This record gives sequence, C-alpha cells and structure tokens, in this order.
Amino acid sequence: MDEGGDKHSGYRWEGGYERTWEALREDDTGALISGSSAAKRLFAKKRLAQEAGQRIHIVRHCVLALDLSRSMADPDLRIDRYPNRAGCAVRSLKEFVPKFFASCPLGQLALVILQNKRANIVVPLGGSEARLLKALNDIEVKGFKTGGQCSMVNGIAASKSMLNAVGEHSNREIIFVVGSLNTIDVTSPFATIETVANEGIRCSVVSLSAEVNIWKKLAERTDGKYFVPLDPIDVSDKLEELSRPPVESSSRQGVLVKMGFPQKEADARYICPQCRTRVKAIPTLCDVCKLSLVSAAHLARCYHHLFPPSSVTPSIPEQSGEEIDLELERSQFEKIRPCVGCNYAPISVEEGRQFVVCDKCLNSLCGECDGFIDEHLHSCPGCI
Repeated sequence: MDEGGDKHSGYRWEGGYERTWEALREDDTGALISGSSAAKRLFAKKRLAQEAGQRIHIVRHCVLALDLSRSMADPDLRIDRYPNRAGCAVRSLKEFVPKFFASCPLGQLALVILQNKRANIVVPLGGSEARLLKALNDIEVKGFKTGGQCSMVNGIAASKSMLNAVGEHSNREIIFVVGSLNTIDVTSPFATIETVANEGIRCSVVSLSAEVNIWKKLAERTDGKYFVPLDPIDVSDKLEELSRPPVESSSRQGVLVKMGFPQKEADARYICPQCRTRVKAIPTLCDVCKLSLVSAAHLARCYHHLFPPSSVTPSIPEQSGEEIDLELERSQFEKIRPCVGCNYAPISVEEGRQFVVCDKCLNSLCGECDGFIDEHLHSCPGCI
C-alpha cells in the first residue's frame, strides 16, 4: 500500500500511470483513429446524416438506475479523484445530465439507487437539472459508499412506479449503470423483462464489469442498448450516446399532446394554468391534473431536431489516390474566405483542410465553429 498518500491511493499497480492510448478510437471499419476534434466532428456529421428524415423521441421520461452494490467498489475504473467504479459512474452521470436536457429540453429525469437488494428513489421524475446534480454530488461527498447486492427487479419496479404515470405519447426509458455480475430478486427476472417489454419501456444497460447475460437480455428484449465500456472515457462516451433522442423504431401514429404554459411566481414556483396547482420546476407533469407543463423556451430548443443545420462541403476535399496534387490544394486554399462565425482566416493549407463551406449560404466555417454548430448552435450563422 502507498504510505502517506490519500485514503484512495490503493496499491501501486492500481494507479499512477497515464492512459495515453485513450486518445485512440475505432471507426466503423475497425481502423484506429485519433480522438481529435476533427474525428469528433466527422462522427457528429455521420450521426446527423443518419438521423436526417428519421422520427425521433424528443419527449423522454427516463430513470437513471445507479448500482451502488459492493461490486461498484472495485478500483479498476478509477480516474482522477474518483477511486472506484461508483466514482467513475457518478462522474459520467454528472456529464450525462446536462447533455440529456440539452438534447431533450422536454425530457424528464429521475434517479434510483440500487443497493442492499433494494431500489431507493432519490430524485423523482422532473426537469430539474440542479436537483439531480446535487444528488450525485451528495453521493460523492459521502465517499461513494457501496454495499450489499443489486436487484434488477426492484429497480424496474421502482422505475415503473414513476413511468406508469406518464402518457403514451412519451418515450419511457430506464438506463441502468451497473457493475454487478448478478441480480438478487424475489421474483423471476425473466417474467419482469417480459412485462416491461410488453409495456413499451425501453431499458438500456451500461455494464462496468463484463457482459452479463440477464442484463443483455433485458436490453435486447426492450429494444434498448447494451454497452460494456473499456475505460472511464468510454463510459462517458456510451452515456453521451444514450443522452441523444432515440430513433422511433415502430410505426405508431403520432398524437397531439396537450401542454400548458405555467405562470412563474415571485418565489420561483410555477402555477398550472388548468388547475392552479403550484409546481417547483418545469418541464413536469402537474400533480393534480397531469397536464404537461413546459415553457416556450423548451419548445424553441427542440427546433433543431425538426430542422437540422445545413450540410457542408470541405473547402479542400480529400484527394483519392497515392499522389496529392499540391497545386490544386493551393488554389483551393486561396479561395477560402474568413470564417463567418469568428472571422478567422487560415494561414496554411493544413489549417485550410479544417475549413468547410455551407451548402446553403456558401460561407466558410472553421473547424471550431463547425463543431460548435453541430453540437450546440444547430444553425449556421451565415444562414440566419
């Protein structure tokens, strides 16, 4: 053991090395690529192209089921000040929550803790990002206490008690972040899996230990996703993928959803326009009349899902073949105009390769602005 170190230092072989290989990722063909901004931009554009024309769920009611059984005390995924799997999970969930509300402004989240064969509802369904982050910070302050066994059936039962109050128009989901290799249940987990599948509740699982058959069956049967991350960075990547609105796989017909725009009082509470009940935060369901309460800002932030940003073309397209025509690249570089977003002009051909041209307004965009548009702004500044 380390002497004189902090209480989470552990054995020498459990830490103290740099994960330099984490900058490498595999593309669709299995080739290794760098985790640079250019690679991330390419991945984002592929994702946007796949989602174009697809029906997606922008009204999501999701329950985060976090395993805090004793298996989460394993230090194999320790990173920075997070000493074990539980710390890695909390760290990734703290990144997941803002991304979820950014991509799904009309969505609601809840937090359930799986520990000692029980499932405790820590944060009920709601649209308060601050409340969820506070609950995750409390787990960190208490030292990531773990213990007991994990129960999948109890976790599903606690989640269903909240999701059953949601209308059929919403996409109901449960995201399990687990490290346990088993589940201790009083009833058959297979019967529970069939129940949630028949009720249309999508279950996705991020397993921090290994591939477990029962958890994988839960994800497959409910049309969810199952991940076994390789490292702490991969945990965040998988949860980021789950934060985006899922694509509608069934052919069910769309329905009109009645929503209300509540009035805000001086004490930061909101009044339901239908029954005059007070609620703490929006978006949420009114506790009395079950009306969906949202604000105009929430609806406006969903606009980019209906109208994605315009497509772009590289200013210096990649040349096929072994020989590169330097003269052609030079002529293409000289035609690049300053970025319409930040007014930066490339000073070399290498920088020019990062520039793109909007197919709609024909303005140039640098790599940073192009990535910012894809992930956050969702509108070309030259097209506005």
